[in-house]
Amino acid sequence: MKEKINLILSKLKKEKKLKTNTKKEEESDENREVIKQSITSSLFDKIYNIANTEEKSILDTIDKENLLSIKEILLTNYALHNKLIKKYYPEFTYIESFEEFKSKYHVLELEAELSEELKEKYALVVKEHKGNANKLVLFFPFFNFTNKINFDEIIFISPELVNFYFTKALTLEQVENKFSFEELLKYIEEQGINDFHIRGIDENRYIFTGRIGQEVIRIGGIKPMNVIDELILQAKIMMNKDTSTIKPEDTGFVKIPTLVEGITIERSFRVNIVMSNKIHSQVYSVSIRRLMTIKEIERLGLKGLGYTSEAMELIKKIQFRKYGISVISGKTNSGKTTLLAAILNELHKFKENQEKRIISIENPVEIVTEYDQIDLSVTANADKDKKMTIDRAVKSILRHDPDVVLVGEVRTDQDINNYLKLALTGTNAFTTLHAGDVKTTILRLLKGADNPLDVITNLNGIIAQSLISKKCKVCDGTGIYNDEKCEICSGTGKKGMLPIYEIAYFHEINPSDFINDNNQIEFSKLFDFKTLQENHNIEYISKTQVAKYFFNEGLITEEDFLIIKESEVS
Repeated sequence: MKEKINLILSKLKKEKKLKTNTKKEEESDENREVIKQSITSSLFDKIYNIANTEEKSILDTIDKENLLSIKEILLTNYALHNKLIKKYYPEFTYIESFEEFKSKYHVLELEAELSEELKEKYALVVKEHKGNANKLVLFFPFFNFTNKINFDEIIFISPELVNFYFTKALTLEQVENKFSFEELLKYIEEQGINDFHIRGIDENRYIFTGRIGQEVIRIGGIKPMNVIDELILQAKIMMNKDTSTIKPEDTGFVKIPTLVEGITIERSFRVNIVMSNKIHSQVYSVSIRRLMTIKEIERLGLKGLGYTSEAMELIKKIQFRKYGISVISGKTNSGKTTLLAAILNELHKFKENQEKRIISIENPVEIVTEYDQIDLSVTANADKDKKMTIDRAVKSILRHDPDVVLVGEVRTDQDINNYLKLALTGTNAFTTLHAGDVKTTILRLLKGADNPLDVITNLNGIIAQSLISKKCKVCDGTGIYNDEKCEICSGTGKKGMLPIYEIAYFHEINPSDFINDNNQIEFSKLFDFKTLQENHNIEYISKTQVAKYFFNEGLITEEDFLIIKESEVS
């Protein structure tokens, strides 16, 4: 039997080498018949009762290389796999789509060793949403585990589900130009890419780049225009956008199911498509941002997101102030939105806050939460008199007597003054601002405010942060594991991210302390953190303190620690 299968596989490999198109088509049909006959007669003729016997399958006697070859054949031949399973094992359930699978079952978490065994054989153990029975999920009728698994029924799944749960949905370098927009999103999810960009070199050539933490990587080779046109068309369809006309800008959200730590979630991606000029022609520029869900944020909490116990104490003080302004600052992709969502979600969940009203004004809403959210992007293309702006939103929500308000981002002087109105009316107001550190954030607020004293008297706290790559635990940051490139971090030595932040918590400040003998405001005193700390006006944590803690815990490299330390000194 083993010799027969090896002979068939050898024949298939030889036939693949023939070059003429006509022969390829003939051989394709012949190959299908050979594969079908060999698999149905040899590999699927002795399905055994997995629950009640330890008899070895005939598949155990086949070379590992050939076994993998047969699996690969079935993985790429959906119809063949479907026909074989349904024909020879009609008594077992066969599930083709992710939607059907997701609606009926959830995957069980198992011990690490057993989980690895299952993974190697494309197998899962699941439980029905409505019921307690365990089901063993198989792609391939191959079962020879050293550990016992309790289950009541066998289910077969399609290659589509195997590709989702066990294999990379897409490797751009391998499939070159044949992939869908949904496959691209799956690739972004699997690789942990935060921001993915499609950039035009000229009207006919495009490149892909991705940001993982603070590392920007080039992905794949140059892509032709027809590939990009197809991707953008699919993206617009998935965003429910008009595909009949080319607009200068389109923004929307796309959701796909994904598995995170054994739990299926709906991952959201914010997609922005714009037309830009490039060497006397117009090219597409596409930005795709992978967003965390509120459930992920809630499960992690501030500690899981990378905030130390000392930092969490100050954040808690900022959270529970009665009124005033609190700002999260940093550049794009620094975790501002995630941190704010965590802070406000904790406030919303806090028992003593159940009667308090929390409202956010965002453009757009990136993380859907349980508290009220006003999405300014909904009216972005409306006429001027019908468009919802920050100014109008602030005036409107003040009539609803909110206790806590989030203004997604302030950019202009007018935004800053509208934001200050919230604090002046007794609201605990949060926002984000593009600034690199706490002092720059204060300066931006003072310059934008009509009355700078309103900033001084209402300042609760400022958190300025950026993200830094974590050191890979497997290779300890070297990129090498067992004398080979580390597969976990792809040889970069870094995996995952941490926030590097400075926090200033301001106690109630007497404005008279900032007025000199000439009755002029001395704003410079607000930037003298050493004196402010000595006078107990603020509590402060520097980025260097945070980086030192992470370095001592073995979470970041010495090189990254020194870079942060030197940047703060300068």
